[in-house]
Amino acid sequence: MGYDKSKLLSSELYMVEEVEKNYDELVKQANNKEWTSAVFSSMNILVMGLACMRRREESLAWLEKILNRTDGVHKPELGISDRDTQANASGFIATMYYQGSHGFPVDYNKAMELYKISADLGNEQSAEYYRQGIPKKKNAIEKAYGCYIATCVYGSYNCPEVWVLRRYRDNTLSNSWLGRKFIKVYYAVSPKIVSMFGKRKWFNKFFKSIINKIVVKLRKNGVEDKPYTDRRV
Repeated sequence: MGYDKSKLLSSELYMVEEVEKNYDELVKQANNKEWTSAVFSSMNILVMGLACMRRREESLAWLEKILNRTDGVHKPELGISDRDTQANASGFIATMYYQGSHGFPVDYNKAMELYKISADLGNEQSAEYYRQGIPKKKNAIEKAYGCYIATCVYGSYNCPEVWVLRRYRDNTLSNSWLGRKFIKVYYAVSPKIVSMFGKRKWFNKFFKSIINKIVVKLRKNGVEDKPYTDRRV
């Protein structure tokens, strides 16, 4: 198999299991000439899932297909966006090169090149990494964007639970004055809380039990846990 599932983040495990179970269907959808939400999702899953399965050449081949495909449409409100697909995929592979993870060699120049591509396509996280010139410490990227409670608890900004919360933030909370105030306070306070207590076991256990209940309720109310691109205002 070449990869150890027990060492994967929950977001990575999700991608890997999707590829394992639905590879042929994902390839069929990804090769569809018409841009749809299924094409968007399938392409991202193939790039990321194959990368995590240490099938680097296949992952890079799909990334090349995505970046060379320019016939798409940009309708993020419908979950259909060629630019977001390209930005997410190139940003993900850039991080693989930066970290030297999942069989990718450490290549700062390649990582910078892909972060630049992703940033030019509108990915704000990649733009920040590019502006920083790629931090020298190996875990600096995770620290830069792993500073919020939900991300700290689940270990990734891109995992099913956090996708649910991000969708709820963008599609519900941000639509009301009170919700926007909550978001503002959360982003002001949570980094400080995580910096003080994020490495404590009790912190993870306490907040995970609370957030799990919230996520379960949101899922029951129809909030999806599929890959998600943050809505840009």
